[in-house]
Amino acid sequence: MLSEDKIIQAVAGSHPEQDVNVTIKVRIIDIEVHSSSGIPHPPHDPGEVIHYRFKVDKQYFERPQHLWTRDQLLALVNATSQTHELFEIGDSGRSVGPHEVVDLRKPGIERFKTVAKEARDGNLSAPGLAVALRQQFEPIAEDKIFLNKQGLLWETLLVSNVGWVLIHNFPLPAGYNIATTTMALMLPSSYPTAEIDMMNFAPAISRRDGRPIANLMVQVVDGQQFQCWSRHRPTNMWRPGIDNLETHVLAVRGWLNHELTR
Repeated sequence: MLSEDKIIQAVAGSHPEQDVNVTIKVRIIDIEVHSSSGIPHPPHDPGEVIHYRFKVDKQYFERPQHLWTRDQLLALVNATSQTHELFEIGDSGRSVGPHEVVDLRKPGIERFKTVAKEARDGNLSAPGLAVALRQQFEPIAEDKIFLNKQGLLWETLLVSNVGWVLIHNFPLPAGYNIATTTMALMLPSSYPTAEIDMMNFAPAISRRDGRPIANLMVQVVDGQQFQCWSRHRPTNMWRPGIDNLETHVLAVRGWLNHELTR
């Protein structure tokens, strides 16, 4: 069902003998269901109250408010604009700006994801990972759904209980020397409890303006050299049950954009 109705019994009047039961019809619109089905929100009946049901990370909220700032949406999951970015998931998959107002009635909005905002450049003395050997494995359900929705070619490799996901034709922001590359991401054996870290590209990428990119290493994946970017979330910012391959890819996009501003 795309939307559901519920009835609220309200009481009006200041004296018991004047109390009158008032029936209020509330229509609940689940924005993710409407977006994924491609069916627009129903027209507003002036005789009813609209509540919007939406998801931030993995938490559902039901509110009559349809206009939200980034800070208001972040606050719902105890995050702030100082620690997290907010992404609008759906047709756009874009980051919500600091002064932007999000309208839940806008077609194409499915849900919202928060991603740790800052990355730490890593220690280049950290040892590299073992060479991955090709062997398919099944991603967890939410990762598979995300990968299939990207419209990109992807594959999985497994070595010593460590999984690798390769995303081909991964689009890069304008400002790099090439438009797309293959990105390899390592899934630790205890993923999704343990965090995904860093990102690896082949062919290697560089800034079009010639400025050097700091803290790069070489990582061998499937017998091929990848350019490893040593980038990390702040300590203890991975949230098991919320963060996954999707939020890490969103973080990578943010790190790539941030690099161009250095």
